Formats: sequence, C-alpha cells, structure tokens
Amino acid sequence: MFVRIFFTVFFLSIVIQSSGQFTYPRYRQYTLRDGLSQMQVMCLFQDSRGYIWAGTKEGLNCFNGDKITSYSEKDGLASSYIHDIEEDQTGAIWVSTRSGLACFDGSKITSFPHNDQLSIELALTPDGKIWYAGTDQNRNAVLGYLKDGKYTDKSEFLPIKKGYLIFRYCKKDDSFIITNQKEIWELKNNKVRHLLSTENDFLLVGNDSTVLIYDHENNNILRIWEYREREIVYVGNFEGDDFNSINRVKGNYTFHEDVNENLIILNKNGLVKNRITEIEIIKCLVDRDKHLWLATEEGVLQVFSGGFETYKREFLPVVWSMVEDLEQNLWFASYFYGLKKFDGKSVKSYPAEDLQKYALNFYFQPQVDKRGILYFPNNYGIFYTDGKIHGAIRKEPCLATFYDKERDLLFGGYRMFVEVYNKNHQPIRTIGKSDGLEFEGYISSFGKDHLGNIWMGGFSGLSRYDWDKNSITNYNRDNGKLPSDGVLSIFTTPDGRTWFGSTHGLLWYDSKTDSVKKIEQEDISGTVSFVTAIDSTWLVFSQSTGIYLMDLKKFNHSGEVELYFFNENNGFLGIDPGQNGALVDSKGNIWMTSSTELVKLDPRKLDFQNYSVNVRISHFNGQRLPFVQEKISLPKNDRTAIVQFETICFNRPKLVQYSWKIDDGEHDWSPWQENDYAILTDLRDGKSQIQVKARILGLPDAEAIAAMPIVVNLALWKQEWFFPTLLGLVSVLVVFALVLLFLTRIRMIQINKQAKMFQLQAILSQMNPHFIFNVMAALQSMILSANIEKANDYLVKMSNLVRGFLDASVSTSMASVKDLHKSELPLKKELDILTSYINFQQLIYPEKFDFVLFTDPLIDLEHQTIPPMLIQPFVENSIRHGLLQKGSKGTLRISILSSGKNILKIEITDDGIGIQKASRLINQSRLLFTSRGKELTVSRIKLLNEMGYNIHIDTSSSDQETTVTITIISTYEN
Repeated sequence: MFVRIFFTVFFLSIVIQSSGQFTYPRYRQYTLRDGLSQMQVMCLFQDSRGYIWAGTKEGLNCFNGDKITSYSEKDGLASSYIHDIEEDQTGAIWVSTRSGLACFDGSKITSFPHNDQLSIELALTPDGKIWYAGTDQNRNAVLGYLKDGKYTDKSEFLPIKKGYLIFRYCKKDDSFIITNQKEIWELKNNKVRHLLSTENDFLLVGNDSTVLIYDHENNNILRIWEYREREIVYVGNFEGDDFNSINRVKGNYTFHEDVNENLIILNKNGLVKNRITEIEIIKCLVDRDKHLWLATEEGVLQVFSGGFETYKREFLPVVWSMVEDLEQNLWFASYFYGLKKFDGKSVKSYPAEDLQKYALNFYFQPQVDKRGILYFPNNYGIFYTDGKIHGAIRKEPCLATFYDKERDLLFGGYRMFVEVYNKNHQPIRTIGKSDGLEFEGYISSFGKDHLGNIWMGGFSGLSRYDWDKNSITNYNRDNGKLPSDGVLSIFTTPDGRTWFGSTHGLLWYDSKTDSVKKIEQEDISGTVSFVTAIDSTWLVFSQSTGIYLMDLKKFNHSGEVELYFFNENNGFLGIDPGQNGALVDSKGNIWMTSSTELVKLDPRKLDFQNYSVNVRISHFNGQRLPFVQEKISLPKNDRTAIVQFETICFNRPKLVQYSWKIDDGEHDWSPWQENDYAILTDLRDGKSQIQVKARILGLPDAEAIAAMPIVVNLALWKQEWFFPTLLGLVSVLVVFALVLLFLTRIRMIQINKQAKMFQLQAILSQMNPHFIFNVMAALQSMILSANIEKANDYLVKMSNLVRGFLDASVSTSMASVKDLHKSELPLKKELDILTSYINFQQLIYPEKFDFVLFTDPLIDLEHQTIPPMLIQPFVENSIRHGLLQKGSKGTLRISILSSGKNILKIEITDDGIGIQKASRLINQSRLLFTSRGKELTVSRIKLLNEMGYNIHIDTSSSDQETTVTITIISTYEN
C-alpha cells in the first residue's frame, strides 16, 4: 500500500535510484529552446512567490513553471552576467552582476553601477543592507554593502587582500562565514575570527541557522564540518561508499561535489550520494515543495521523484505487452522486435530462429501458468515457451490470452470466438456466436471478476461468461448496456469491483443493476487504453495525454472522483500509452507501454504531494505590476481595464484555468477559462476589488486565489448615478411643467367654459325680453280691443307662463361650468312650459291652429332632462311664420321620440305656408321685422356643443309642411 513519503525519505529516493544504463535520467532540461537566455546557469534562487530565478552569463531568467522570461542590459541591468540572486524583505529581487548590483521590483529594474568589475555573492541582513563579497577584476578581495543606493566598502575587515571570496550569512547568529577556500573566518560586529584551515578547497552551503563546510582530501575523502552556534563542529568524512559520522548535523543540506559531480544529501539521518547526470553541476536548489533543481553548464534541470523510470528504446523498443515469469524475470513482447527477457541486469533477445516458425507480430496480454510456461498471443496464434522448449497453439491470429489459475485453463481471443485450452494445450471448449457471443471483430482483452466470471472485451463490445453455466451476457451499444463502442482493457481490483478501459472513457460494472457505468468526468472521457491498480488504494489508467491515478478508497466510500495526472511535465515520459499495456509485477511495480518508451512506476516512491500553486495579478493594461502592489489606480474618468494573471506552479500536467470576479456584491465568479486575462468594463466609481482563482486539472486541491483593489476616479458627470439622477431631475421638471401646463389648460378651459356660460346666460337673458315682448304685444292687442275680461284671463295665464320661463332662466344662471347638465329641466316640466306657451298663443289666435303632442312611452319624462327653452323658439317660429300666415286653420305637431340609448329626437311639424313663402312675406313687410328667437337659439346651441353637448338641428320644408328636428345625444347618463 502506498504511503506518503516524508522529506528525508523522498530525497533519499532521488539519489538512491541510479538511472542505470537502461533508463533515461529522471529530469527535465530547460535550455535556450525553452526561453533560457544562455546555457551556462551560474545561480538558482526561489523567491517568496514561488518563482525560480536563474542567472546566466547573458541575463536574468524568471520561470513560473510554464514560461521563462528573460531580462538583460536592455531591460536595465548594469550587466547581463549574473553571479548571485537574493530577495529582500519587501519582495524585491536583488542580483549581483559584473558591473554592480541591480534591484527588480517586478515592474522595472534599477541598477547601481560599481566602479569595478565584480564577481560577488550576496547576503541580505535584517537592517536592509545588501552585503556582497568576492573579487574584482584585479583579483582583489572585496567586501561591502549597498544601502539607500550607496555602496560602502568594508574590505578593511578582511584578513586577506587578494583572492576570490565565498561567504554565507548565518541569520541566527548575525554573523558571516567567509572563505578564500583555504581559510575559514567568522565576521561579526566588525570583528574577524579565524575558524579553520585546509590545504584543499573549502566550499560552503548555508541556511538561516547553520553553515556546512566541506573539502576533498586527496580528491577522494569528503570531509564535512558544520558551523553552528558560532562554533565549528566536525561532522565526519565520506570515503568510497562509507560515511564515517562523528557528529550529526543540525541542518538539511543538498550540494554537489566539484570533484566527481556526485549529488549529496545530508541531514540528521545520514548522508547519501549518487550521480544524477553527466552534465557538470554548478549549483543546487531545493524548492519550497522539497523538489530538486540543478544549475548546470547545459541549462536548468528539474529533477523528478524516483517514482517513474523510463527505459531507453535502444534496449526495449516499441514494447506492446509484457509478462513476469516465476523467476521474476520480465518478458517484453513487441509487434516488430520480437521477445526480450530482462532480469534487472541485462536484456536478452529470444532467438529469432526459434520465433520465425511459431510467432510473428506479438499482441496483448501474455500469460504465465503455474508450471512456468509463458504464452504470447501473436499473428500466428499463441506462442508458448518455458525458456527451453517452445511451440504454438492454433495457427490463426490471436490478440489476447488469459490464464485462469483456479481452473488451470488458458483462454485465447480470436476473431468472433474464444477457445479454451487445458494444461496439455488441447482445446476443451469454444465460445462463439452459437453460444450467444456477440462479437464482430477480435477479442482483445480478458479479465476475471471475484465471482469467477470471465470478461471478454474488444472493439465491438463486452461479454461476461459464466463458466459453470456456460452462459453469456453481452453488453454493447446496440442493446444499450455499454456506454462505449468497445473495451480495450479489463481489471478487477481487490475490493471486487471490475473496471474497463474503453474507447469512450473509464467504465465499471455495477452488479446490483447488472449494468456498465461510466465515470462522468470530461477530462477522462477519451480512450482508456489500459487499466490496472495499486492494490486497493489507487486505480491506474491511461488517456492519450498521460496516466491517471484515482483514489479508490474515496470512490468506494463516497463516489468522489479524485484524480492525479502524470505526463512529461511531472515524470511520466511515455507518449500515448499502449492498448492493454499494463502489468503489475511481483514487487508491486507497474510497467506501462506507450507509443515511444516503456515506463516503470514504483508507487512507493511516487510523489503524491501536490506542488504548491500561487496566482497573482501580474499585469495591468499591458504593463507589468510590481511584486508588491497595494492597488490598481485607473486614469481619471477611465472605467475599463485589462488585467492579466500569472500562476506559479512547477507541476502542470494540464493547462491552468482561471475564474475571476469583481467583489462588489453585484458580480459572480466567471466561468472557468484558459485565457489568462480579464477585460473589466463599467467599473463603478471608488474602490472595488478583483479576485482571481487558478486551478490545475489533474491535481486535486491545486487551487489558489489572489485579490487586488481597483480604484476608479470618475468626474461628477461620469458617475453612474449622474445621468440617471439628471434624467430624473429633468423628468421631474418636465412632469412639473406638463402638470402646470395641464392645470393651466384646465383652468383656461374652465375660464372659457365660464365665458361661454356667461354667453349662454346672456343669450337666454336676451330671449327673456323677446319672449316677454311678444306676450306683451298680444296682451296690448286685447286691451286695445276693450276686451277687459279676456285681457284679464290672458294676464293670469301670461303670469304663469312667465313664472315658468323665469324658473328655467334661474336654473341656467345658477348652474356651474362643471355641472352644466344640472341646469337642465326635466322633460315633463319643459313640455308643461311649452304647452302653456302654445295654449297662450291659441287664446290670442283662436281657431288658427290645433296642437298635438306625442311622447314616446319609452321615455321617462320625469327623469329625462334637456337644456331649458330649447324647443320654444322653434315652436314660436312655426306659429308666427307658418301657421298664422295660413289662410285656414292649421296643425302644430310636437313629437318626443327615443332613437336609441341616450339619443332624444324632438320633431316640430306645422302645415303652414313653408319657409320659402314665409321668407318672401318677411322681406315684403314694411315693418322689416325679423324674429331673433331662432337666431339666439342657434347661437345658444353652438355654445352648448362647445361646452360638451351634442345637439343637431335639421330642417325640412315645403309649401305644405315644415319639420324641424332637434337631436340631442347625451354624453352622460340621465
């Protein structure tokens, strides 16, 4: 079972495992092709953000795990030759160059040129001084510091004047350890103390509390001392492969031997050394994730853990399948290169003359039985051998075999059928179409579940075979039981679950529902060429881009899919893992084929520790931001910004994805994207904050978050609220103006109506004297005729008539503009007044006309109202100008009719002389008298219509009859 490796054991695994003659070195090399400014790397440094900095002879290089950015003299360096790199308390990067020191704050480089050409190392002290020690162009020893942009020389404290100096700062003791490689001194409080001498060359490795000192005696014996608590302690010596330890060290050290380029790891648990590379090493760096980096003459090397070993193709070319024999030898079968046997020390090819007769083009899943006989499926059938004897079974292509140890049976997968053989290689059962096997192509994979069922897979589907019942259950696309076209690999884990590598992802069998289910995860939806397991802890399966390890315990417990992904970026160097190409050997190693190299995985040495991930907002509107940036301030009145993100991580099996948001309470996180920038628009005035998250698929919990305040300074008229507020104010003013205009208009209408009311009353007041005049004229006629009794009767009737007429006038004069309809009289009262008037006229002009009144029974005379004195003027005209001029007795007919809802018609008909003849008589009259009653009434009707009434007058006339029709359309409910 895999256990996580602690710091010490992990580093031991780096150096214990020799690359050997058969495997490639376990590191990735970064060179000019990757963006490095020059191949000779003089120093390495990791800053607090996680960046790896490399100084070369032609520039400073910053690596974030994906991209190398280079800086040189054109970017502000005093010289491109870099000797050393450090970081100060503010996060700025300091470099020593041949021409002096330079400081990079993340945005710009500030150089501090020195008068001499220097080769110096750096040390930063808590008081803000940048110390340096080394030599100048004249080989003079130099010591000094830079503070506030000024150099201060302290070479007078050095015990020597010539030579190259190496020094380390011990923060715990606030002291410097200085060596010219022959002598060791301590410098503290401006005082020098001699510590150690040697005839060899001293070298120093330091940390915050201790400094390691070592030399080589006679180029063979490695002697080691440790400076701690201001004392020199002899640790021991390393001779050959033996470490003679006198005292344990207190620090952890990783360094290399200049003599033989061995890499050495020393801590309190002991010392281990090994040779990682043939390339000359200059400096070592252990990063914050405890991974090793090497500065070399040929670039930067990122050393991977000892989990993966990649075998050279010259020894094991294009391996398609493998099997382990009972003596723990590994046999590798190739489609093109035959069989090879590997005993861990040497690789031997199986004699070609023995293979030519029995085998050609080996395929998948070779087997070994309990007698040690090996079986290799190939284009000629099944080749078998025990290393001494060999032969073949069935002369036709076989793509896969499976040995059932419990039944001692061998299964061979052929086109559309499976044949089963006993220990004597005799066929005892054939499973084919007649038995229910639904395969159109070759059976290319086998497996066995915990119930003893045999599973068979191929590109056309999957079948489960019950040996005891000789029954088959088929799973394929056609019957809806398989969520893929085919199955390439089958494996049952110790927990009893059967897994399938398919053409459409990773599948597993659910025995409760007798169905094959798919792991629904986008990044593993491609072809799974092989599937196997590390006991019951990790499931191992492939995708074309690399291999995945899935936590089986988590999946079995909660269904959670936690995946770790490996490819060329973190140790797995194979390209496009091979079909059904995985084997777990007797030692627990997993061997995996690919289209290029064979890879072995030792899960006990695999680094499952996630590399740390850091994300930062690195650019604003195309300009790089300083490492320490408190906020982003936009130009005045600018509300748009482009911000760029940068992730620092050195394990990137897949692309980084980003999600961001403006933290203002109104925005949510954006969808995950691979673009490393965000375009921010319509930012609100004042201070808000942009947050960004980064994640790397294939690395569980590999997620980081960063935030940066953004300040927007908008003019008043640019504020978000300005135009809405202005619009609101303008709207209020417009509404106020409209309301004022409306009220003014209403007032004007009321005044106009009032004026028209006064006109109406004036007209009616003009009608009063006209009416009275006519009545008085008739009364005068009676008195002159000395008919006193009749005149007295007329006077009584006239007083009643005048009283009714005056009541009508009073109702009109008292009505308001708003309630004009209240001036109306009930139709019954109007008709009573009208009848009194007609009767009065009949008294004056007896035997001149008869009067007929007709009212529609549908009309409610008590409630139906009309404007007062509307009918009388037309009746007066009919009597005076029509009936009285007739030579014989005539008839006056008044009809009150209903013509639909709210429509009242009043017809006044007389059979007098007609309008034309009456007009001629008036024109011929010497008195030139014209009645104004009708004229006043027409003017009155016009005013009434303007005030809301709808009254129409229609006249029709002939020599025999004249009809005046008054139509009143009511605009309100009577």
